[in-house]
Amino acid sequence: MQKKSISWAWVIFWIIVCWPLGLFLFIKKIADEKSALMSAKTTLISVIACTFIVIGILGIIGNYWSEQFNTSSSILTILFIVGGALLFRKTRQINNTATKYKKYIDLVINQNYRSIDAIASTMGLSCDAVIKDLQTMIDRGYLKNAFIHLGNRTIEFKMPAPAPSQIFFTQAAASPASAAPQKVPVRCSSCGAKNVATAGQVTECEYCGNPIKA
Repeated sequence: MQKKSISWAWVIFWIIVCWPLGLFLFIKKIADEKSALMSAKTTLISVIACTFIVIGILGIIGNYWSEQFNTSSSILTILFIVGGALLFRKTRQINNTATKYKKYIDLVINQNYRSIDAIASTMGLSCDAVIKDLQTMIDRGYLKNAFIHLGNRTIEFKMPAPAPSQIFFTQAAASPASAAPQKVPVRCSSCGAKNVATAGQVTECEYCGNPIKA
């Protein structure tokens, strides 16, 4: 079952009231929420990390040149530098996860890979690592209606969606009077997955939840 993510309103509230907790929740929000992770909203974290490191370095320089060395101030500046470095590390982890998930989506959704062995070979990972990653993506809602068939070593879908070509063929065969709103293929700009959406409407990507317009 997919975990319920904390709302952005609460994240902003805690950033104002208690910024260390708010920053932690902000990072967790990006890491846990599909749309935030796939849209790579990590620029703000990088800016904050740089700010922490600069403050720490300036603090150390200022304390070094001051007439009286302040131990407490030195510890605080070191904490700023360490905190900034940890934020950079977390940002890199988030970006790496997003990149890896996009590769999985491209293989499974866009290229219709089903064999775990083939996916592992293409990704350059072990089968166990691929199974773990795909199961995590299924649990977090990236691959709806999917399940891993360990016996066949495949990833399967309970209710496979019709391919865009099938939809066009059906629409072309339908009479103009009874035709439903036109469905067109569109690629999500965030995760790269191929979606089928109603022309002229904004909808959510089926795989990452970011808005797409056909």
